[in-house]
Amino acid sequence: MIDEPRIKQALEDEEMRKLLKPTPTSEDILQILTTLRLPSSSSPMIPDPSNEKKRKPLANEELSVEVLKELDSYDDANFLVEIGGVKHLLKVQNGVESQAYIDELKNSDSESPVKLSAISLLNQMMKHVSSHGIMTNCPVSVVVVDADNKNGDATFNNVDVTLHDLPVVSKEHSPRKLAVRLLSWVDGHTMGSCKCLPIEKMAEAGEFLGKLSIALADMVPGGAAAIPPESALMRFHAWDVQHTDKSVSRFVDYLQDPRKKELVNDVMRALKEDLLPIKDELRVGIIHNDFNDANIILDANGNVNGVIDFGDSLCTWIVADISIAMAYASLSAYGKTKHSLAAAAAMLRGYNKICPLTEIERKHLRLLISCRLACSYTMGYYSYTKNPENEYLLLHSEPASNALELIWGGACDAASIDRLFGIACCAKATANNPDCSDIAIPDPSVVDLFSLSRVMDAPRQPAKTTADRSVITFVTGNKKKLEEVSRLLSDGNDELPFALINCKIDLPELQGEPMDIAREKCEVAVKNASGPVIVEDTSLCFNALNSLPGPYIKWFLDKCGLDGLNKLLSGHEDKSAYAQTIVAFCPKPGAEVVLFDGRINGKIVPARGILAFGWDPIFEPDEAGGKTFAEMEKTEKDAISHRCRAFALLREYLRENKEILL
Repeated sequence: MIDEPRIKQALEDEEMRKLLKPTPTSEDILQILTTLRLPSSSSPMIPDPSNEKKRKPLANEELSVEVLKELDSYDDANFLVEIGGVKHLLKVQNGVESQAYIDELKNSDSESPVKLSAISLLNQMMKHVSSHGIMTNCPVSVVVVDADNKNGDATFNNVDVTLHDLPVVSKEHSPRKLAVRLLSWVDGHTMGSCKCLPIEKMAEAGEFLGKLSIALADMVPGGAAAIPPESALMRFHAWDVQHTDKSVSRFVDYLQDPRKKELVNDVMRALKEDLLPIKDELRVGIIHNDFNDANIILDANGNVNGVIDFGDSLCTWIVADISIAMAYASLSAYGKTKHSLAAAAAMLRGYNKICPLTEIERKHLRLLISCRLACSYTMGYYSYTKNPENEYLLLHSEPASNALELIWGGACDAASIDRLFGIACCAKATANNPDCSDIAIPDPSVVDLFSLSRVMDAPRQPAKTTADRSVITFVTGNKKKLEEVSRLLSDGNDELPFALINCKIDLPELQGEPMDIAREKCEVAVKNASGPVIVEDTSLCFNALNSLPGPYIKWFLDKCGLDGLNKLLSGHEDKSAYAQTIVAFCPKPGAEVVLFDGRINGKIVPARGILAFGWDPIFEPDEAGGKTFAEMEKTEKDAISHRCRAFALLREYLRENKEILL
């Protein structure tokens, strides 16, 4: 139980972090580097503690040292530096955490047990998860050069943290003694740097978080790498979802928008009334607490490869980690395509595959996600008022308020959201390759995926006449395509609730990501039609080629042929691929384009079957029992195809949003 004085101190610390955020220059960082020595190996591997005394120091004067750039950071200061041609992350800790570390050092000689600071515990945590195969920044031991002993051969003790006098935001508190850590650099790029992401990438990130959760499980009391019960990870933390009501209430009055302030207050009310009374039913453990696209690292092939920034880690409800990840997934590149809830559901699908949630945890996901969104919006806005030069603070703040409106403010039916999350935890979650086609639902309508069976069982209403129906234009000059799409949208019914016609419209050949291409084509098409339009764009994506040919498959097929497409993968063991159809719908010029993403995973094989449609002979779906698309009957293909899935999503959307056709 955390007492009120500790809560009060923690909230005061949160305010002080804004004043004590480090503001060192590149020159300051370069000066720090010239005072340090490195062990003989600058490899990012964790040194064996038994060998630390045997390592020979290597003076930095013999190495090239360069400060490459400052990186975005919330409360600390991060710099990408290069030492002897090897990249490192140099982190200057916030004044609050630095003081806690200094206090730990002062008390280390006392006979009473020393409470480990957050900095010491973070170093311990990073080493631990690295030993479990989780790629992250690991502490790099350094040696401070003794002013009286330039050679440094007499005594040599590796340390993970050094102290330096550096400036902070508050001039009144500058300079201040701050803790500095040199960390290994994780190669790759952040997920947040990607302008376009498939929904499956969210599921892959969820799986990675599940593996991280398993690694962290050893650190709870009683685990193989248990931390002391009285440690900084057991502290009150303003960003701990279970304390949202206590932390956010202190800063909510800084919000200027009355509607948003009311929404945040309602989340805090629900937490106190609905969840805190049953908190003992929730599992407790060590969590990352900030699994967002700025901290998720992708390798050169676009695969989730690592995680950084354990600065907010603590011991709390285990379900908080996936809830936080889902909140930030809704703000990701995929979420920003009006698929916020689908992105969150995909993150959940991947995580639940590795670390299944309990029933009580699943029940409260929507509230827990809202807690993090409310905190991100409120604290980000407050931090920005104290440091308006740092626009990074608004990165999640404003989008978080919009997502909060969607998930908690009534913009989407709560029962439908809960149902979507329930589906994410079922069925396809056990597949080897993440398949999220059943949850790729556009915002704001999360459709009832079981409504189809109820509609089919309901008494049939008399069909409307053509004159009573709206008309939707499908952009194609191919009548057979029109017939196929009519069949997919009718789903076996005798007549569509609208008239579907085709029209050939010359659309520009665009370049970019599949969703961007489909959206832009639809925007052009609707300006040339007399009502709602449907545009589709199909891709064939080879995973080994980072999703190429993608939307350019028609050009590749024309130039290379089926054999040539196979030869593109001749130098790669990975023959996996996915077929994708993006269906774009727009009701009128100026209205928002809604996208529907249908996919199926498979592999590229030598051509087999009847050559009736493009690249069908070389694509063998995972769900086809060894057949290529070209070897399947039409009904077989319709049951699993990417086009069928995309148009099924459109069909449900139109059924749930009939008013847009009026």
